[in-house]
Amino acid sequence: MRLIPRPPAGGRDAWQRVREMNRKIGRSIQVILTGAALAALAGCSTGDRAKALYLHQYKTLSALTTAIDAVEPNDPDLADRLYDTEDELQAVCAALMEAGVRRFHAREIGGALKWRVFQELDECERKTYEVERMLWAVDPESAGRYLTRPNIPAEQS
Repeated sequence: MRLIPRPPAGGRDAWQRVREMNRKIGRSIQVILTGAALAALAGCSTGDRAKALYLHQYKTLSALTTAIDAVEPNDPDLADRLYDTEDELQAVCAALMEAGVRRFHAREIGGALKWRVFQELDECERKTYEVERMLWAVDPESAGRYLTRPNIPAEQS
């Protein structure tokens, strides 16, 4: 019984090519498996954060809509500023909102959308808390229906 396999036909050069090909395939498999494991780990924490932010942002938008309804009859200028704020928040969090709607309707969330959510997550979170702070200052009653004050982190400069 031979412990070392016989070189393939073609001699030593052919054997070297086979070994090199096996190394390349092994590296490719290792890179793929490592990438998949990292994506799964990152997806969990990012996915959980995205879900929590989606719910928080949704509550913030609900409070903002209620505040607009409350202030519009008495202060149309403030209502216009709140409408602008609502548009800004929706623009910054567009990818997160789209992913939330797709998940709600049991539709696939593709890789490109997941990447957009990942890229926009920090800015969406910052804008959501900025709007929340503004709501507590403008209309605490509307904010209190949907939001809890202790959730607001200190404003970062």
